Amino acid sequence: MKRTVFGIFLAAGMLVAAPADEAKAQFLWGAHVPYALDTFDGAFGIGGRLGYDLPVLPIDIVGVGEVFFPDCGANDCSLWGASAEANLRLPIPIVRPYLTGGLGYRSLSRPRSDGNGTEDLSATGVSLGLGVDFNLAAVRLFVDGRYEWYDEDVVSQPIFRAGILF
Repeated sequence: MKRTVFGIFLAAGMLVAAPADEAKAQFLWGAHVPYALDTFDGAFGIGGRLGYDLPVLPIDIVGVGEVFFPDCGANDCSLWGASAEANLRLPIPIVRPYLTGGLGYRSLSRPRSDGNGTEDLSATGVSLGLGVDFNLAAVRLFVDGRYEWYDEDVVSQPIFRAGILF
């Protein structure tokens, strides 16, 4: 009985003595460079993210927006999107692999196959991927790859991202 009581007080003392910022949630914001592999034979872009690092759990909930800059020559084309994602990472100190997934929206404008103007398409879909973040002193660097599934009008494709979170 004494061991049980001692164990409970020891555990409670460790929780109280833990740094406060370890136990409270943190807002995240940052930027990234995405690469869409299949749309327009590959396109780089810029993106931003705003998120919430859940307290105690190794999960981030993140909202992401990004716009791509495809090379379409004289034709008018564009690709942009937004997503809501969850990142489930291993709770280790510095290099942390994670599983990511979420719901996304993509808007695509591309030249029509008959050559008369452009067609504007949009779709919602899901994504699933893997990544790793590097938890440094004041920032987190991350690299991830995911596959996005959309309907047949918008290209389902791999997306790669590298960025920084504050």
